[in-house]
Parts: sequence; structure tokens; C-alpha cells
Amino acid sequence: MGRVWLSLETAAHRPHRVLVCRAEQHTIPFRETITALDEHGAPRFTSVIPKTVELVKDAARHPRQLYGYARVWAELLTDLPN
Repeated sequence: MGRVWLSLETAAHRPHRVLVCRAEQHTIPFRETITALDEHGAPRFTSVIPKTVELVKDAARHPRQLYGYARVWAELLTDLPN
């Protein structure tokens, strides 16, 4: 989390948001991470990219699915000015 706080400080002068990736959503560390981000008011995507072996396998070729990144893209689109 130390790198996250440093990155947030560095990006404070421009639009930014944290994307939680490789998340194991049913674990205590995941819940603690989300809680820490929210308690510190860190802007973050509501979408989370889960940890999955398939994503690693697909990285070397054309992915067959988007592994949650489509939801992130949709969040980005809602924030763009028309």
C-alpha cells in the first residue's frame, strides 16, 4: 500500500483513480485494502479485477474475455465529458 499512497500524492494535481487488480475478493487483505482506500478518501474504481490464472494465460495472445476490464472501461466512459 505504500506505493499506492506515494502514487496518489504524485498524481494529486491531475484526475486519477486507483484500480485494484489481481484481487482475491474473499480475503481479509482485500477487505482491508478497500477499507483503507475508502477511509483515506482515495478515488478508486468500483470495479475490481480479480486474480485469475486465465488472465495470465491469455496475456500472450488475443484474450477471449475481458476479465473485468470492460466494467472499468464503462466507468471511464461515464466520467468523460461529452
